[in-house]
Amino acid sequence: MIRSRRFALAAAALLVGLSACGDTNQRTSGPQPPAVIQLGSAEGGNVAESAAADRMMMPWQDITYVFDGAATDLGSSGPAWTLPVGVQPDVDRIAKIAAVLGVQGEVRKLSADEGGGWMVGAADYTTATLTVSTDGMLSWWFNPSPSPMSVEPCFYPAIASEPVGVVPVEAGGNDAVGTETTVVEVIASNDQPLPECVEPAPPANVPDEAAARQAAEQLFAEMGYDSGGDEYEYEVYADEWGANVTAFLVLGGHRSPVTMSVGFG
Repeated sequence: MIRSRRFALAAAALLVGLSACGDTNQRTSGPQPPAVIQLGSAEGGNVAESAAADRMMMPWQDITYVFDGAATDLGSSGPAWTLPVGVQPDVDRIAKIAAVLGVQGEVRKLSADEGGGWMVGAADYTTATLTVSTDGMLSWWFNPSPSPMSVEPCFYPAIASEPVGVVPVEAGGNDAVGTETTVVEVIASNDQPLPECVEPAPPANVPDEAAARQAAEQLFAEMGYDSGGDEYEYEVYADEWGANVTAFLVLGGHRSPVTMSVGFG
């Protein structure tokens, strides 16, 4: 089997500047001294040519790979998984997941103008929502109810930008050469001390890695997933600001790109 792939190859160019030294006047008699060859970039024109060459676009070149027949034995057959197109979801399962997440409302089908799929919750996202896509995995995602900002914003008082006075400067000074009077605008200054901005504190009750995984497995089990067995492989991250758990569906002993993820904090 032959495959062709296009690669960009950078061509490195070495420019050598040649210049002749000696008398530039034409002479009709007498031996001429041999020309002196100087290697380097002393000539300005050569420098410019080198810079221009460096700015040239890298050429494209086709590279052909030829199979030499030494492939690894992959066996005669193997399992494969497909994601069907146009599959219909289990509406009761959507309602169950929505109930576990505290999303209120009926499961409704979204029009093409709304992006298609299914949804539970307010259409304007003023409440918690659960949305199910129409892709082969029936991907779904949860949006919690909007919440007010938990961190107090920090503001500094503005400095006045309008002139509040003028100061005449007599002619002859260093700041007013050639004029009789120079008017200098004085900007108002703010003598009030600036408030201290308090650094935000990490949220309370953020679970560590072990607690986050346990909570995630329990949540996934309540949604109807077999989260406690070998069907999923987990990756967990936690620090003082938050924790995240991702469960990868295992197919044939290998991690697949089908995932579930939940965050805390």
